Amino acid sequence: MTERPVQVDIREINRQITQRYREDGVYESDGMPLVLLTIRGRVSGELRTTPVAVQPDGDRLVVVGSMGGLPTHPQWYQNLDADPNITVEYRGDRYAAVARTVEPGEERDRLIRLMTTAVPGLPRYEQRAADHRVIPIVIIERAGESA
Repeated sequence: MTERPVQVDIREINRQITQRYREDGVYESDGMPLVLLTIRGRVSGELRTTPVAVQPDGDRLVVVGSMGGLPTHPQWYQNLDADPNITVEYRGDRYAAVARTVEPGEERDRLIRLMTTAVPGLPRYEQRAADHRVIPIVIIERAGESA
């Protein structure tokens, strides 16, 4: 008899990470620095908070929608793409922000290298996703500060 793989409840894991982030100031998970993004659901209209790997880039934050290189974008990214006005919680600071996906080119290439320090598997995820999608790199800026 074959054993069934253990089902992972990512929502419960994210809830626990979010709770530790907010209550205990644990700003990373498995060595990855995190930010909490609160994004409005494109279908439900409900606000949902998701922990995402992050790297600062000057006054901006950078996140990546890798989802391990799976063929579809993560839900949080699909929601952010539909409404880029979000709330950010980063290392005890909470603020309104605007997100934008970086187009292919030099800036994206530089930010991929930056994000690889937070998500070491990112080059492998990009290869895995190559036939299905371009993994989004997203810049987040405080509302009112974007260029």
